[in-house]
Amino acid sequence: MAESFPSILDALRTAPTAPGAKCLKEIRLSLIMDSAQMQRLLLKSSHMKYRLTDYSHFSAHSFSAIRAGLTRSSSDFKIISTLQSFSTNKKSGYERESGALGFQFLATVLGAPVVPLLLTSLSILYDLLMDKGDVVRAAAQAALKAILKLCPPESTGIMFRHLEAILDSGKWRSKVGVLDHLKTFVTSARDEVAAELGAILPHVENAMHDTKSEVSEGSSASNISYNPSS
Repeated sequence: MAESFPSILDALRTAPTAPGAKCLKEIRLSLIMDSAQMQRLLLKSSHMKYRLTDYSHFSAHSFSAIRAGLTRSSSDFKIISTLQSFSTNKKSGYERESGALGFQFLATVLGAPVVPLLLTSLSILYDLLMDKGDVVRAAAQAALKAILKLCPPESTGIMFRHLEAILDSGKWRSKVGVLDHLKTFVTSARDEVAAELGAILPHVENAMHDTKSEVSEGSSASNISYNPSS
């Protein structure tokens, strides 16, 4: 192992902002994985992605695989909670950006099997879309995009439940982000989205009454996207 998790996370926390730092962070997070071991581990779980119809089983299998890989790489299994702590540090824009970038690179390095581990962090990342710092908002958007694009169609129901909660209680930019991301599921999981219309549309329609024009316009666009006749 090139470095320990604590030293890598500390370097991530204190790294300067901007694209050059992003490159450094990606390289460092890639180094934490024992390549041969992790590839064997991920292949065992990720090859099931398109075969499984029971996503809860996929989630449990993924969690076990990723947890095993991470604990082999570190004696301190606090990576997710540490990144969450970075992302919610109101006193440091550097840390908030670093937390979001950390989540992005976990998704990039580990792929689809890590998604179940990141579900509880979605609300934190959507909250960062309200950040005053442009680089923090950009990092959060990149992290969300990296995570959501890994979701197989079978995960649509689970993902929508998480996104509905944010749509109901999030701040306006968080809601706009959710509405925008909901539309992306139509391309990759049209049948699964159709099956979820009865559950998701009330939440989207409630957003139409939001006082922020960006939210109401976004919800209207989502309704059009979900309409099978459109």
